[in-house]
Amino acid sequence: MSFDPKNEKPLSAYTNEELLGFLGIESTLEDVFRNYNMTDEQKREFLLEKAEEKNQKYYWQGLIILYKGM
Repeated sequence: MSFDPKNEKPLSAYTNEELLGFLGIESTLEDVFRNYNMTDEQKREFLLEKAEEKNQKYYWQGLIILYKGM
């Protein structure tokens, strides 16, 4: 998934499959959570939390790069 600010939508608007792709996971949702006793809502919350963590990491890395370039 590439980042294009003018076409970006909030993470909550992505499907579970899109979130898996954003996280670099090539397995299906069923495979990822096979050994966990989680509801569909809990799975979704988990994916959104991990995607937000990744998003924040990229955000801070971008700021650092911009700062170093000044």
